[in-house]
Amino acid sequence: MFKRFPDIQKEQWDVSLYTPPTSVSTQEHDQIARKLDEWAEALAKSSFELPELPHPLRPFWITPATSNLPKFDANPGSRTCLPIICVSASKQVQDGSERRSSGFSYIQGSGDDHELWGMGLTPQLFWQHKDTLLVTDRSSLPDLVSSLVSSNTSSASSTQGTRAPEGIAKISNRILITSLSEIDPAQLVTPPPSTAFVLIDEVATTTSSDTDPLSPPQAQDGEGLSTSQPSPASTASPSMPTQILKFEIPGGKKSQAYFLHSVLPTSLHFIGAKLSQGFKIIVACPSAKDLSVGVTLGAISQFFDDSGVYIEGGAVNQNLTKQSIRTRLEWIIASCPRANPSRTTLKRVNEYLLTAEHLRR
Repeated sequence: MFKRFPDIQKEQWDVSLYTPPTSVSTQEHDQIARKLDEWAEALAKSSFELPELPHPLRPFWITPATSNLPKFDANPGSRTCLPIICVSASKQVQDGSERRSSGFSYIQGSGDDHELWGMGLTPQLFWQHKDTLLVTDRSSLPDLVSSLVSSNTSSASSTQGTRAPEGIAKISNRILITSLSEIDPAQLVTPPPSTAFVLIDEVATTTSSDTDPLSPPQAQDGEGLSTSQPSPASTASPSMPTQILKFEIPGGKKSQAYFLHSVLPTSLHFIGAKLSQGFKIIVACPSAKDLSVGVTLGAISQFFDDSGVYIEGGAVNQNLTKQSIRTRLEWIIASCPRANPSRTTLKRVNEYLLTAEHLRR
């Protein structure tokens, strides 16, 4: 804050680091504290728009070991900090594991893995039905949760395409990100004018021994651009509109190699051509968090300058650095808060963009 807003009264701010002493050792606390200035400097230099906060942020932890809940002054004018409530369902145990009488072992941290124990219950579903969930006895909870999740899935299917794709504001929304389930199927039959789609699905497939999953696509549109993937790693249709490029990434160890050597070069070639024709591009993957973000990052890096202006004439940005790519990722996150690309995906995008074209496979 002080770096972005020098007029803040520093003496009125408590900038100490607060960590739970029962969970964070003194050594760990000191290690974190030593990195704070570095992180603050990186945030201040980023492209993110930071609001001027009236008070410093301070985390408060709620865990199974918490005996007293924190109390906050109801009068905003009397507060000295903005509390951030951090809740963990995991119980802290000696040596990280605990043998239970039922024969099972509890592994510390497993309580935070909601994908395993949550049965599909999302935060949105919990808050929507919290009154019912909180009064239901433990033995009946699994059936109730299963019913809520099933009902929500059916509802989501019936309202498919109701959430609009999120455009990247910095580049005037020329590229948008969404999930596959949020696309109106009718748009894939007859795409809207001047709109192109890049669809990236993930499937568990076994590639036959005589097929190279990294081989370039064969089916092409009138411009020589791939609009389908003929290998077992995709489901292409000869009648697929030329405004649609679809991939199905095989599961397993080859998925990242396929993303690097096939998805990135083919999709960026396709996007570059469509942008030069004035199209807007919608990029979708199952989650709208990972692979679609990776492809979008690659496209923004190649076809837009450091101010977010489209590079006319179909030219490719030749002055990319790790920092300039990181800045473009910030543009994406600012417009698409759910964007959360994996480290592996970001590594592949950087590898592709920072490798000389003649050295790419």
